[in-house]
Amino acid sequence: MKKIVLGLCLLTFLGAIASFAQETPRSESHRGDAPNLLEPRAILEIKSEAGTCYWRIAGDDDLVRLPVQDERFSSILLSARFDQNQLHLTLAGERAPLDTYSLGQLDLGLKDGAPVTVSSFRAVKSKMDGSPAGTGGWEVRALPPHTKVDTSNCCSCGLVKLSCCPNANFCMGCGVCGSCCG
Repeated sequence: MKKIVLGLCLLTFLGAIASFAQETPRSESHRGDAPNLLEPRAILEIKSEAGTCYWRIAGDDDLVRLPVQDERFSSILLSARFDQNQLHLTLAGERAPLDTYSLGQLDLGLKDGAPVTVSSFRAVKSKMDGSPAGTGGWEVRALPPHTKVDTSNCCSCGLVKLSCCPNANFCMGCGVCGSCCG
């Protein structure tokens, strides 16, 4: 009787091992297909007279807030949504928290990388010598996720995956990172 119970336990154990061995390749291949949430799906290059910011966008509904020098808004909210090889970027001017005004949507190709000019507000910038800066907005461009960008002399804000690289003698707003000067 003990041999029968021991045999049944052994068969159950071997069956469980065989079942586990069959499921392991499926599990691993499923994990390989899942996107890595730490890797960006695109990099948004935001240029102004004061310098360049790079926002590493991980996925749909990523949001970043950048300060602006505009009578109407204190900051600009950028929200991302992906559709195959297109990045749909929604812009809104923020007067106060949760008091926003739509500035429209930009459709940026991830493969062609054509820049788009946004001039509906004045980007935050100032010259370090106190002289007036220009009044232009931004030029934005979507870059493929593994594009190498030089951020060695930049201010970085890891929480929102933002790096701001001011030009020499300029200061620029860099989201929650604060002001960054070159």
